[in-house]
Amino acid sequence: MTTYDYFPYEIGPWNVPTWFIETEGGFTRVGLLPYADWDYKPLIGPSEGQPEVYKLIDPTALQAAMSAEANAGELELLDAINLMERGDYSGAVRRITTAIEAVLETVLHDELRKRYSEAEVANRLQASRNDFPGRLRQYQKLSRRSISKENSQDLETTRTMRHSIVHEGTRISYAQRGRAQRSVDTGRWIFNCWRTNLNEPKDARRTYRFVH
Repeated sequence: MTTYDYFPYEIGPWNVPTWFIETEGGFTRVGLLPYADWDYKPLIGPSEGQPEVYKLIDPTALQAAMSAEANAGELELLDAINLMERGDYSGAVRRITTAIEAVLETVLHDELRKRYSEAEVANRLQASRNDFPGRLRQYQKLSRRSISKENSQDLETTRTMRHSIVHEGTRISYAQRGRAQRSVDTGRWIFNCWRTNLNEPKDARRTYRFVH
């Protein structure tokens, strides 16, 4: 995820990973993007036992990964994570909101098709196309899976921020990046929950909570 970046042609202060600041004692090196300072192979491994040094992917595994299709909203989620790293906090909030809207439509579609024909599913999705809160309530009712009140409030705050960014030209400054980071973190958690627990029994009622 730290290497997914399709903006390499856009150059700005945040696009240069390493800066040197002149001081009285000489120069101070400042790395803006943490992963750009890596000069070692990351350790990857299970939560238990000794981690292993990562290995380069082989051609077969690479081809399999390249042929896989991204889930709805997955690329927008990756965009949001990387835009946070690049300092585009307003863009990150916009992308994480789009990611949540996209994945909600997918999981709601999956729930509806258990009960209705494809034509009826299409009609119901069309009817709720501009009603995100309604879709969220419908999905939680059908799936019997809900997110916590805290996360619901965070999600609503994120959507309000996105509206302000898109329609009022609001920009999130560096001093406000904590709020944007919370939006991306909560959105990422909700996204993963909805995508990875689709096969749970309907009677397994759960409330998910992300602790910041």
